[in-house]
Amino acid sequence: MKAEHPALAEHNSWMIHKLSSKVIFLLVLLCCRSVHAGEDEQTVRRLWANFGLGLLKSSEEQADLSRLLSLSYQHDWHLFTLRYMVASNDLGCEGVGDCKEFKDISLLYGFSSRGQKIHASISIGGGLASIQEGHAIDESFNETEKTFGLALATQVFWRPIKALGIGLYGLGNINPERDLFGGMLSIQLFGNL
Repeated sequence: MKAEHPALAEHNSWMIHKLSSKVIFLLVLLCCRSVHAGEDEQTVRRLWANFGLGLLKSSEEQADLSRLLSLSYQHDWHLFTLRYMVASNDLGCEGVGDCKEFKDISLLYGFSSRGQKIHASISIGGGLASIQEGHAIDESFNETEKTFGLALATQVFWRPIKALGIGLYGLGNINPERDLFGGMLSIQLFGNL
């Protein structure tokens, strides 16, 4: 029996990772819908901001430090989110040496649970992705690629008090240049409308 070529094995591993990410995304969607089915019919309107810190990974490279700022509005089980995310190696393109930085600004729509203590959601949308690579000292060598991408997000939060949530924020950006997926620990600051 022939041994699998290392590049093919890495490609297959990445494809399995992408497929499993999509399956998890769909499971969270089903969870949000089933949680919604058991809740009372009182209208839910919330507005919150997420602040997060975590890791983002592409198929080609190691995981990068990522930072997130998002603003979300929920009306019943509908969720609208504006997201800004930056991922970079080390200090990004302001540091010394080689740099790589990925930025994403996206508008997403999704479904959200309506519970007070536990929040789960799943969203999809579109956005502008910017990928910058080069050498931080000599900016003339920096190359920036901008492209539109498919933005993905899922949130699972515990809300111990009325204005604060603590949880996990999963995100992705599928685009022609470089697909990225990651997760982060995040804090929600929110209020009822």
